[in-house]
Amino acid sequence: MLDLEKRRESWRNSSKKWAANNPQKVKERTHRWRSENIDLVREQNNRRAKDAHIKNKYGLTRTQFNDLLTSQGGVCAICGTNTPGGRGQFHVDHCHQTGVIRGLLCHYCNNGLGNFRDNIGSLESAVNYLRRVKMARFVFVPEDGGPHRLFRWVSLPDGKLAIYDEMNNLVLIDKKKFDALTTYQKSRVLRTRTNLNIEEPLAA
Repeated sequence: MLDLEKRRESWRNSSKKWAANNPQKVKERTHRWRSENIDLVREQNNRRAKDAHIKNKYGLTRTQFNDLLTSQGGVCAICGTNTPGGRGQFHVDHCHQTGVIRGLLCHYCNNGLGNFRDNIGSLESAVNYLRRVKMARFVFVPEDGGPHRLFRWVSLPDGKLAIYDEMNNLVLIDKKKFDALTTYQKSRVLRTRTNLNIEEPLAA
């Protein structure tokens, strides 16, 4: 083992000596290799730029960044996606007042927190808003020229989704039952003769 290390050290010293005595050949060899491996060179340059960015801005080395991502299970700390989005790297989320690093986020969650200015009250209001209006509205225009009808998905007290007739203030049918109907039966429930194009309710 020691002999192997000695040979490696001797080879490294010889290579350094040769390079020092042949700078033009080293330059040509390097240029040729970079031209033949342009995609790899770009990837390496991008990685170095990203490493420099997180080091200069957050004080994190690449190893520390990877360790933090591993501690999160390799996913966004908020939504749990393993796809960073944006430029292909998870964002370092930090407190803008203290500078403390909180975790790594995907592009969309990072932008979301930024747009809400880290205001917990605004975020909670947004959640309550989505829960209150977790529906998709859709309008039916009868073929016979009758009045428009406005429906939407609503959440019932038991958590089920149902179709609600806004104009008549009437819950028509549970969504699961509605989905099981044929197109004709759905038209009968909604009392319209138009072709159905019902939007799915927004995700919770």
